[in-house]
Amino acid sequence: MAQQVLVLVGTRKGAFDMESGPARCRWKVRGPYHEGMNIMHLAFDARSGILFAAIGDPWFGSRVYSS
Repeated sequence: MAQQVLVLVGTRKGAFDMESGPARCRWKVRGPYHEGMNIMHLAFDARSGILFAAIGDPWFGSRVYSS
């Protein structure tokens, strides 16, 4: 099984994930997910493959989404 490096990035413009091999020479960037939303925190559960995103919204408040 090949190892992969996964970096999760939350911004005011949405969530992005970046994936690379162990050498970290080339990166594949995917996103934005939840475009235009303020992503406060991202977490990935490797056992189940579920991605969790905590989103902060000044009108609706905080929410947690899962993939």
